[in-house]
Amino acid sequence: MQNTNWVVLSRNERLGRWGHHVRFLSCAALWIALLADAEPGFTQTTSGAQNLQLTPDARAQGMGRAFTAVAEGATAQWWNPGALALQRDRIYVNPFSYSKLVPDLADNVWWYHSGAVADFGPYGVGAHFRRLSYGESSATDAEGKNLRTFTSSEYTLYLGAGVNLVEVFAPELTGFQLGIGANWKHARVDLAPAWATTSGKAGKGNVTDLDFGVLGKTGRRFENGKVIVSAGWTLKNALDQEIEYGGQNQRDPIFRSARIGVAASVALGESPLFGDLFAATVSFDADDQPSDNTTIKHTGIEVTGLGIFSVRYGKINDPDGDVVDNTTGFGVGFSSAMSPKGTRFGFSIDRAEVPQASGLDRVNHTSGQFWLQFP
Repeated sequence: MQNTNWVVLSRNERLGRWGHHVRFLSCAALWIALLADAEPGFTQTTSGAQNLQLTPDARAQGMGRAFTAVAEGATAQWWNPGALALQRDRIYVNPFSYSKLVPDLADNVWWYHSGAVADFGPYGVGAHFRRLSYGESSATDAEGKNLRTFTSSEYTLYLGAGVNLVEVFAPELTGFQLGIGANWKHARVDLAPAWATTSGKAGKGNVTDLDFGVLGKTGRRFENGKVIVSAGWTLKNALDQEIEYGGQNQRDPIFRSARIGVAASVALGESPLFGDLFAATVSFDADDQPSDNTTIKHTGIEVTGLGIFSVRYGKINDPDGDVVDNTTGFGVGFSSAMSPKGTRFGFSIDRAEVPQASGLDRVNHTSGQFWLQFP
């Protein structure tokens, strides 16, 4: 890691994971405001592009972020690109996913995510955009006089594709699906303009990397119901790239990480109007963090009635990141046939409450999506 003369951090510790990441966000408004007063020679040890770490949807948040093997809906691409071709001939659109990240400290530190995925036969594609805002800050000169204000933010674009290997190479196999996929992503970090830094150079950087994922599903139908078991694996930031800040002689790693997950769901009863009358899903994820040789564990459960009302509960176990607590959530949705041929339309609104590091308020997350399914 290179020394920097333009960024001051509130904590000199590694923040490349959720628990530590929250501490970073909690102090974002403070350390960005200090950019113009940064002392030369201070070493930055945080990971870059913090928005790459943020959970994209309230459904997964409510389930303790144990979603690698579930990976359904408009955000499946982020969770596991191997799920892109296993979406049952649907188009999902996520028009919004929004959260204020440190509501007890700052109203203008927020995060937004939107995107869409589509599954056509054995192939799937997706695109997502996300923005993390650190709000507005003021720079000061050497005498402490306030200069102009500036905003700091991050942006990331995801493009992904996947294929169902069973459907392509072994269509005679029934009751089993195996999807593989990949994401290309490009992140831009814009912390401060040139005029606001002591070096006179903009605090801006870019990074491009890849994600890979595999998802396998098997199921069995029985009278008035079905059972589905799934397992998934993802490798995030596979190229292990670093953000390069032009002219600042600084490079920040975004850190490669691996994640595995398993899930099981059961559905009972079915009607043309509501779909499954009762459904339940349990899931577990282990998130490996090679940057500090730790594993974060996630557990979740979801219960849905009449295909309309869902309640969720989860647990995040990250003692090193100071996050060991439960998550809760709920959702409301509906789907209905649009034509006699079987085209269906559906939507859902989800809400979750998730923990942060101790001493910080819990965070609310709201997201929505709608979808079309073709016969």
